[in-house]
Amino acid sequence: MKNLRKTLLATALIGAVTFGALGTAYADSLKDTAIFEQASISAQQAMDQAKSKFDGKVIEVELKHKKDNLYYEVKLLKDSETQEFKIDAKTGDVLGSKSEQKAEHAEKRQRLQQEVKISLTQAMDIAQQQTGGKIKEIEFKVKKDRPQYQVKMIVNGKIEKLRLDANTGERF
Repeated sequence: MKNLRKTLLATALIGAVTFGALGTAYADSLKDTAIFEQASISAQQAMDQAKSKFDGKVIEVELKHKKDNLYYEVKLLKDSETQEFKIDAKTGDVLGSKSEQKAEHAEKRQRLQQEVKISLTQAMDIAQQQTGGKIKEIEFKVKKDRPQYQVKMIVNGKIEKLRLDANTGERF
């Protein structure tokens, strides 16, 4: 009887700790999505702002929050140069930029992205139509020789992830 009581008590404590941690993580997730909902400009507007400063192909857009700053990080690629811009998500102002030289991997990625039938902008439109949400992040990637867009959307206060085939636009 004594062992049964200890087992039940230990099980109850483990359950309480586990559910407490899950509840905290869920609350943080809701807080984060509420912050992201405060963006006044869209991912498309952030892309347009970055493209006006650097003539490259957009390979990634991500809405980020650090301290009290809410901004889009937009990465563009041209030849072997990657240019990254931070665009204020409330005003659309350029907060900063940096440039990197990348050789083989970047050039291959750019070539593949130019060969696909669905552009990053079209993938954004498809994701928004399918979910009714707001773009948090979108990135062109090639996984297992399959070009795709990996997208994170803010939908009804939650983060929803989806992958779109870069040639057909179909979700998988």
